[in-house]
Parts: sequence; structure tokens; C-alpha cells
Amino acid sequence: MNTTTELDTKSSLIKVSRRLFSKAGFDQVSVRMICQEVGCNVSSISYHFGGKEALYRACLEANGQGVHTITMQILQNPQSREDFESKLRLFLERFYGHLCENADAVGMMVYELRAAQPLANDIIEKYYMDVPRKIEKFLNEAKAKGIIDVSIDTNLVSDLMLSKAFNAIFFEDLKRKMDGTCIHENSVRTNIVEQTMRIFTGGIYA
Repeated sequence: MNTTTELDTKSSLIKVSRRLFSKAGFDQVSVRMICQEVGCNVSSISYHFGGKEALYRACLEANGQGVHTITMQILQNPQSREDFESKLRLFLERFYGHLCENADAVGMMVYELRAAQPLANDIIEKYYMDVPRKIEKFLNEAKAKGIIDVSIDTNLVSDLMLSKAFNAIFFEDLKRKMDGTCIHENSVRTNIVEQTMRIFTGGIYA
């Protein structure tokens, strides 16, 4: 097996596994199911990842690293109201875009958080749980500079921002049935960002 083929197989295993894990969880997805859909030998998962659990963790970690990187790079200490708005808008655009491109990972994360015996607590904590903490820190830094009002509950604002993003992805099928919209459409995503900016910046300045 040449290097290009190996990389293609590894990438396909992650892509297919994320979709299957997001729909049924870890226990209901077998190695055979994954490999049959990818079109590879059942030994491929052991070869590339060391086993099914390691593959599951790799699926979550790959997306988690992306989410974490976007958050850490953009939400740096705001210097002014204009800087605050610019960074918040850019974060929302990149964050929503990334979640749309990796929607299956959102479903996986929901299963993981609900699992009686979670398999990737460390990954969830390292990458995903650090995001709301960083948003809250960003808001508190803005508060300290007098950019936003001191009475704002930054923990609540952080939760509300993230809840909208994850709910829009997780319930996208229901949303499409209800009103015909989907967050994967650029116009819908743009409107969510714009409305979020209006809600969270229109009434919080000191």
C-alpha cells in the first residue's frame, strides 16, 4: 500500500466513522460496518489507529483541535469596542463555518456527553470545554476595559452563543422540516451571525 493510498484510507475511515458514530454512538457501530462502507479490509482500523476506540477518539480530536484553534487565535484581548466587535464577528463566522463542515462531530460529542461510560472525556475537556472558558475570558477582558457593561453575566452569554451554534447543527433536520432553512446555507449562517451580533452588542455597551 503506497503512502497516498494509506492517507486516503485513513481520511475515509475518519469521515465515515464520524458519520456513523454521530448517528448511533460508539457501541452500535462495528468495525465491519465502518470498513464495509469505506471499502477496505477490517484490519485497516487497527493498522491506522490501533483499534475502534482509538479511531473514535481520533474523530473527536480532529474536530476539537479545529474548534480550539479558531477560538484561541481569534479571541485575543480586545483593545476597543471596534476591536471587540471585529473579533467577535470573525469568531462567530469561523466557528459556525467549521461546525457546518464537521457537523458529524457535533453529533458524536452529544453522544459522548450522554454516555454512561464516556471514552474521550480528556479530549472533550481539553478542546471543547476550553472554548466557553475562552469566550468568557474574552468577554471579561472587554468588561475590564469598560467596553461592555460590568453587570453582564459573561458565563451566560458564552453559553447562549455556543448553544445556538450546536443546536442549529444538531437539530438541522428538524429545522429544515419546520421552516425550510438549514445552517449549511450561507445566507442562513450569515443571518444568524448578524442577529447574534445585534443581540450581544446592541445592548451591552457601557
